[in-house]
Amino acid sequence: MSNFNFEKAFLVDDDVVAKVLMINILRTIGFTGEIHEFENGAKALGQIQKLVFQVPTNATNLILLDINMPVLDGWGFLDVITTFPEAWKKRQFISMVTSSIEGINKSKAMSYSVVKGFIHKPVSIQLVKDFLSSHNLYEERTQKQMGVSGLFHVGIN
Repeated sequence: MSNFNFEKAFLVDDDVVAKVLMINILRTIGFTGEIHEFENGAKALGQIQKLVFQVPTNATNLILLDINMPVLDGWGFLDVITTFPEAWKKRQFISMVTSSIEGINKSKAMSYSVVKGFIHKPVSIQLVKDFLSSHNLYEERTQKQMGVSGLFHVGIN
């Protein structure tokens, strides 16, 4: 059992394999909330505005954003997001997810006040768990924390 400190996950990436992998990782570590996936920043912005602004909530959302995409890339997405209301931006956790090894991309990403993290592809279960944990978005609960005091043994006679 795990605790997550975000309600919805938005995956913005034109790489289908990367999105499927991230969805599988999130489900494997126990995330049961909504996961929305988009192939570019323009589609994501349209849906995020509908899903988030039409039904106001105080919940935190996780936005995992690729840099290089067609139509509207990660930088264009961030440029638009920075114009959104402060109250909304404070409830979003935006992380860039990229295969780029150029240090300039990380520096540029972190120059946006709305960006709170940076993940290098390829991703793994442990990488995602560690990343989410380091930002207080995920806590893996042990059996003891869940109130289970020991292991069960079933014997066959």
